[in-house]
Amino acid sequence: TYEHVDFTFDNKGPFDPAANGGDEEKAKKVRQAFLKTLPRQDIVDKIIKPLNPEAVTRDSFNQVPGSPMYDEIIKGNGMEDLKEVDLKGAKKLLKDAGVDAPKVRVMYDNTNSRRQQEFQLIKESAEKAGFKIEDVGDVNWGTRLGDGTYDVSLFGWQSESTGITDSDANYRTGAQNNYGGYSSKKTDKILDKIVGAPESEHAKLSTELEKQLTTDAFGAPLFQHPELVIYRDKLKNAKSTTVSPTIFWNYWEWETN
Repeated sequence: TYEHVDFTFDNKGPFDPAANGGDEEKAKKVRQAFLKTLPRQDIVDKIIKPLNPEAVTRDSFNQVPGSPMYDEIIKGNGMEDLKEVDLKGAKKLLKDAGVDAPKVRVMYDNTNSRRQQEFQLIKESAEKAGFKIEDVGDVNWGTRLGDGTYDVSLFGWQSESTGITDSDANYRTGAQNNYGGYSSKKTDKILDKIVGAPESEHAKLSTELEKQLTTDAFGAPLFQHPELVIYRDKLKNAKSTTVSPTIFWNYWEWETN
């Protein structure tokens, strides 16, 4: 599972072109400004490193840090620009867009202490750049995905396969997991190519896909969730894997003394 921030594109909120006079570039500048305020490294340092001292920010939308294509993808996907908070750059983008103090509603699970901390760090940083952050956290956040009552969502995706098309439904126009209403003909075309691409082209096309998501200011990955594998010493062969069902993937090999 990895934590991420997604925008809503179709609710007439601050990131929707419809609320910016139909100007897509203006709306994108507001999204880019918000992304420049995300304290991604600070979140990892304060919330995740106490559990995993070797934790790093996740800089790929679709690949787990350490996976075969990860290093190649992050070199070309544009996430390098979000390594550090850039409040000056965020303020400039808002000024260029002619937007003053945009109100942003952030939805997350407000009963989850980790996400409470993430929200607070995001709020403090974004407000320094001029955003007005409204807390619309909700224990029932999952039932509200895609309902248009929030502008930013903060939750986690879990990979269920290692296939290159695993995340297609997150980004394709009108797809099941595309809760923010994101729509890009360029992205859809890349996804079409990926469906039938030979393995030799997977890294290139994955980089192209992620570069388009970054260019469109779709959102941003934050970190890979730390995992604890705990079992009694009488159990043998218990181990985890990076995709669902994690620890239960090889239960048929478990043995007890």
